[in-house]
Amino acid sequence: MRCAVIQYNVDPKHYDQPEYNNLKPSPINHYSRLSFEKYCAKYDLDFVFMDQPKIGYRHPTWERFDLWLDRSWWERYDQIMYVDTDVIANRDAPNVFAEEIRNEFTLASYSRYRSLHADLHVQRNTNTIFRKISGKTLQRVRFQTGFFIVNKLCTEHMLPWIRRYRHFNVDDGQVLNWAVMASEVPIREVSQKYNTKYNGGSKNLNKIYFIHAAGGKKHKSESNILTYCQNIFDSKQSK
Repeated sequence: MRCAVIQYNVDPKHYDQPEYNNLKPSPINHYSRLSFEKYCAKYDLDFVFMDQPKIGYRHPTWERFDLWLDRSWWERYDQIMYVDTDVIANRDAPNVFAEEIRNEFTLASYSRYRSLHADLHVQRNTNTIFRKISGKTLQRVRFQTGFFIVNKLCTEHMLPWIRRYRHFNVDDGQVLNWAVMASEVPIREVSQKYNTKYNGGSKNLNKIYFIHAAGGKKHKSESNILTYCQNIFDSKQSK
């Protein structure tokens, strides 16, 4: 089985909404790429780094829909893991592809949504793209989109919904969540350790597989997550 990890880090100036959603380059992007290059080398995975636009819609974050729209990906790979460019693979993170993966859409559990009662999901989404999705489905399936794994069959299944991405005036993460739930694609959920949000504090980062830097603090040179990355990747022991 040939597997790949992909990141999209395209200069926002190529898009008509470069300041979309306040997403901008960060010093953490360098360490994210470095961490997944090492992760892929360790487990004999292909690392694909996309730095030129293909879709060219609104902002670079929408480029990940190319994994559905360009079917040639599936002539090369059986499974592709997408990760945001502010996610760090810890040195001891296991090979996520070593676990049995069939043809499901793979996502990481997200406690923020799992712990929210189904009725509250409904109340908070009466005027959103999710208004026709049941509260139980939102509670069970909704996920943070900085990590997922796709394959040929699940992308084929979801393609009619993904193709509608220009029809909505919402962010790409909401479109992706909607496409997963509305299409009823089979899903597989892995541990939240593969996508744990971190914006400082006392959390034990060594117990997390993939650390997802959150909030504006990641842009600051004195941020905890940047210091953590420098200690891991810039030290002599890591080279």
